[in-house]
Amino acid sequence: MKFSCLTSAYFHVPRLRHLLWSGYVRETRDALKQIGYFIHGVISEHSRAINAKMKRFLQLIEEFRTYLSLNQRSMIDYCRRYWKGLPISSSRAESTVNVLVNARMNKLRRMRWSPRGAQRVPQVRAAVIDGRLRAGSLDLAA
Repeated sequence: MKFSCLTSAYFHVPRLRHLLWSGYVRETRDALKQIGYFIHGVISEHSRAINAKMKRFLQLIEEFRTYLSLNQRSMIDYCRRYWKGLPISSSRAESTVNVLVNARMNKLRRMRWSPRGAQRVPQVRAAVIDGRLRAGSLDLAA
């Protein structure tokens, strides 16, 4: 019994990443629920040290299920975005913003931006890049 439960849990864990990548949030939650059932069925068959780790694992599974439930609408289907040729990471934009802000907010510089001004520069840059701010329509800068 214990090996079949652990094997079943082991089978479901690699699926979680695939399910989330493909936008299957409900199926991911269901897989987490099944993993929880499998682990719960094995807990009484082991020593206290292993039981403590399994109980912690169950707690993490439940927290992850709660996170998915609360954020289901904002979860991104990365697979669909990837196949459409859309960006799947914001790291490039975040890196650009960090470089811009750090260059001006460096303590060794004589002239620094205020925190308010530092926040507005990336907003204007993003508006230029995505087309909301074009030559002739400067009403966004107010």
